[in-house]
Amino acid sequence: MLKSLLIKLHIFPLIKRWLLFKRSGKRIFTNRSSGADTVILVLTGYKPFLWKVVFERIKAFAPQNADVCLVSSGIYSSDLEAIATKYNWSYLSTKRNNVCVALNVAIDSFPQAQYIYKMDEDIFVTKHCFSHTLNAYLTTKEKNSFFKDPLFVAPLIPINGFTYALILKYLHLEEEYSSQFEPVHIGGVNCITTNPDAAKFMWGGGGVIFLKSTNWMKYAPKTVMALSLVLSIFQLAFS
Repeated sequence: MLKSLLIKLHIFPLIKRWLLFKRSGKRIFTNRSSGADTVILVLTGYKPFLWKVVFERIKAFAPQNADVCLVSSGIYSSDLEAIATKYNWSYLSTKRNNVCVALNVAIDSFPQAQYIYKMDEDIFVTKHCFSHTLNAYLTTKEKNSFFKDPLFVAPLIPINGFTYALILKYLHLEEEYSSQFEPVHIGGVNCITTNPDAAKFMWGGGGVIFLKSTNWMKYAPKTVMALSLVLSIFQLAFS
């Protein structure tokens, strides 16, 4: 009853926001938002050896009308501040090392955003990944009878214990994979995540997938919704 009253009086949202910022501890926010309806939040701060490649790809492939905000939880980095300045991005750091709190503070800092992409600092984006993901969300929202109002969509990493099976099935390689490693199965412990040779079969230079599908990226969107968003380090290294 009290909560309903506070909501009607527009007090409850203010209380929630105050608690959120209090939990985040000291924070530094350099706001370069253009007021766009799309924002890309990049959780970062702990893998500087990837920043040059990852951030250059975000700069190259992010929608032109999107804001980008680097978010570091529990750490402040002058290097990240400099990168944000270079690309005209925003930068948020929180003293408390709590990823959920940091991301919620970031979301709250862009109240105009209608579409929010969240990614980590070790994700190598591709040219159409953002548009594919948005299209997947809108298609699900408009045409899926089970999810009339989806809260989010999430692409699947193509080396995990689920998606690899779909790729093998689509390319008719289940029998060949099974003969070399183990029967293709979804879930549990499987060698796609533990055996380097299995990873090379999928993604390695000269690997079976690339030998039999030289135009691989043509198939990816058909195989898994917005598959191109999350390319693993294995793919980047071996392709």
